[in-house]
Amino acid sequence: MDTLGERLSFARKKKGYTQDSLGETIGVSRGVIFNLEKNKTEPQTIVINAICQTLKINKSWLLNGVGKMENSSELSQSAKILAELYDVAKDLSEQEQLYLLDTVKALKQRLSKKEPTPQMTVEEAEAEYIKSRSKFAQNAALSASSTFDDTLNNKKKAQRAG
Repeated sequence: MDTLGERLSFARKKKGYTQDSLGETIGVSRGVIFNLEKNKTEPQTIVINAICQTLKINKSWLLNGVGKMENSSELSQSAKILAELYDVAKDLSEQEQLYLLDTVKALKQRLSKKEPTPQMTVEEAEAEYIKSRSKFAQNAALSASSTFDDTLNNKKKAQRAG
C-alpha cells in the first residue's frame, strides 16, 4: 500500500464502512472519501483527524505508511476495559457470570446485524439488548435482582437491630 488512498480504502473496508457510511459518520460526502481513495485531492487535516478517530487508526500510518495501522492508544484502552470487566466478573457467581456472558453475546449479535454507526448511547444499547435476550437471561436477571434485594433487606434489618 503505497498511497494514502490505498491505505484509506483498506482501513475503511477492514472496519466495515462503505464510502457512504464513513462520509456520513464524519460529516462529508461520499465524493470526498472517493477522491481521497483515488488520490485526486489533498486531504484536509480536519478530515484526516476525523477518519483516524472514526476508524481508530494511526494518523502517521494513514498519511505516510509509517508504523502500525491500529492506533495503539485505542488497543491499550480496549485492554484496560477488558481487564476491568474481568476484575468485576471474577467475583460473581457462576450463574451471574453466565448471565453476563449471555448479555454480551446477545448485544454483539444484535449489533453485528447493523451497519457501523458512530456509537450507540447506553439507552440504545440497553434497548437492543432487551429485545434480544433469551428467556434464561430474563430468569437469571430476576433471580439476581431478588437475591440482591434480599441481601440489601437483611443488611438493613441487621443495622436496625444492632
